[in-house]
Amino acid sequence: MGVRMKLGFWNRLAIVAGALFTVAAPSWLILSSNMEATRNREDGFSNCVSGVGKPGSDLTYEFCRQSWLGDPVSHLGWTHWLQAAAICACVALFFYGLIWVCVSVAKWVWRGRGTPA
Repeated sequence: MGVRMKLGFWNRLAIVAGALFTVAAPSWLILSSNMEATRNREDGFSNCVSGVGKPGSDLTYEFCRQSWLGDPVSHLGWTHWLQAAAICACVALFFYGLIWVCVSVAKWVWRGRGTPA
């Protein structure tokens, strides 16, 4: 058996923060864009309906309903969430590695550059 390396508090905190970021960020992105698509659809329908019956307007309620509510809104699904999660995991790993390198260099400088960290 090899030597088992113990993880310190800051490493554990970084791993937990990275895992939370990998789950929370894609969820927030997907939910917010789905809500925005629904909101845009509802706003477009209400704007269209507000023009029905105005002089010089040939809009009808049926036209507005078919134009804005006829086709289902294409919401982002699990495949998009998985892609976003993979990207967020890569970003979290990159920053974890970058911080680890910065801490190693700082320790090496503070100890006196004679011995590597």
